Amino acid sequence: MQTKLAYYDDPYLKTFVAKAVFVKSVGEKTEVVLDQTIFYPGGGGQPFDIGSINGLEIERVQMMNGEVVHTIKGLVRLGEKVKLELDFDRRYKYMQIHSAGHLIHDVLMTKIKELSPLKAEHGDHAYLQYQGELSGIDADQLEEMVNEAVKQGINILTKFVSYEELEKECKVIQPGLPKNKPLRMLRIGKFSAMADGGIQVKNTKELGYVSITKISVSEGKTTIHYEMGKKEKPAREMKLFISQDFHKKHPDVNLAMVEVGRVKVDKSEVLKAGDYQNKDNFEGQKLINAFQKFYKDLGLGAKAGYPAVENLYRRFAKDQYIPRINNVVDASNKISVQTLIPGGVFDSDQIKGNMTLRFSSASEEYRPLGGGTEALPEGIAVIADEEKILNLFPYRDSIYPKITSKTKNVVVLADKVEGVDIELTKKAAIEIALLLEKISGGRAGQVTVGQVSEGRISFVKKQGKKRVFSGTRATGRLHLGNYLGAVKGYIELQNNSDYECIYMAVDVHTITTPYDYKNLSEATRNIIMDYLACGLDPKKSIITVQSLVP
Repeated sequence: MQTKLAYYDDPYLKTFVAKAVFVKSVGEKTEVVLDQTIFYPGGGGQPFDIGSINGLEIERVQMMNGEVVHTIKGLVRLGEKVKLELDFDRRYKYMQIHSAGHLIHDVLMTKIKELSPLKAEHGDHAYLQYQGELSGIDADQLEEMVNEAVKQGINILTKFVSYEELEKECKVIQPGLPKNKPLRMLRIGKFSAMADGGIQVKNTKELGYVSITKISVSEGKTTIHYEMGKKEKPAREMKLFISQDFHKKHPDVNLAMVEVGRVKVDKSEVLKAGDYQNKDNFEGQKLINAFQKFYKDLGLGAKAGYPAVENLYRRFAKDQYIPRINNVVDASNKISVQTLIPGGVFDSDQIKGNMTLRFSSASEEYRPLGGGTEALPEGIAVIADEEKILNLFPYRDSIYPKITSKTKNVVVLADKVEGVDIELTKKAAIEIALLLEKISGGRAGQVTVGQVSEGRISFVKKQGKKRVFSGTRATGRLHLGNYLGAVKGYIELQNNSDYECIYMAVDVHTITTPYDYKNLSEATRNIIMDYLACGLDPKKSIITVQSLVP
């Protein structure tokens, strides 16, 4: 007998009592057909429901010849009345996602007539795909239009109709629908109707907020990715700087950077054997030689091993295999070996402020992946944020920006050294970012390159050759002109031999502000507190302050 579909009568039911009309044991599991059910068997891109029957976990629900078959762990008796308990939170999430997909489609069709729907997914990685290339509307504009409809509180109605009535009401009818039985029709307000067998919410206000996470156009098709909930604030526009002393010693070294937001980290397969073949051996060897030379210029020996990309390539050439980490790290490795441009990925939410490529100071702490904290000697090439070292450049990451299952936002870096075109480096960074978009649902920003920065001033008090105070709070950014100008003009330390001026390169903007403590930025105030901690009177030492624009 066909199962009565109680989930259509009331999609908000959480519990129910039904009768087992067919029972079949399959090993330790049981397939059960009920006279009626609240468990949706899936379809139309919406996942099947889960929950329990008499407390026994449901593993799968599927429709077979008009009967809803529930696969459970355990046994029930034929003819037994059983209690159904639905995982309603999960069900409601997919109701929202499914209804949101229809609303996106309806809104889009009022603006763009040239697209034809191909397929849709209304699960954890929701999307709509169309034949045709979308133009004239970007993700933010579509999101704004959709959420305007959400706020209007439009009713979402469903009913069963004949095929003939469906033809009259719908502008588009999916191919393959049966013509000899009632079909379920969905309509959102005054938008065009559509055949649909899924489970929907009753009103658009129940959607809360719909985020359009990405619109991609490829090979004549448009794919719109979306998710529920207001999207997180866009990742800050991180900047990458190169200290003046590093740039002076290595003027041809730089990095390309792309931020990718809202990634989903998992163990899906990214790498395949064919991905590692670099066809142009001559050009490839030139790139490898360039990074080998840079390693020698840095004085890196056996401890560092081969340059990172050469090491990856050698491992693949020998074993035809590179250990898989996760989809984000694997994507970086894949493009690195394809392009022979070293790439890397950091969890950008673990980075404080901006990043700087610079030299380490004496005894600066570094904690590598898989190791304990080390005290570095002075003059080691590092990438650091405003609190800690992130990478021994260009070969070993620290533990802090490690990509984990909790990572949501990523910054992609690709290396440029003497003999490597910056455009190749930018292209490699972009390719990693685009691959992350494809495999992790991320959203890539624009590619940027490192900028040589101007000066920041920090002070330490001297006791012989030993520094007894370090201006570590000077990670707040204060610009007092360039190095020579700051030392010679703005900061009058020449007459006080108890102080040593230490300066580092960071981001600066130049807004000139007369010295007035209460009007200074918090970062500038912090540095003034460093001056006071050194015993230096800022009112006598600072003539004009140029502070960072927030």
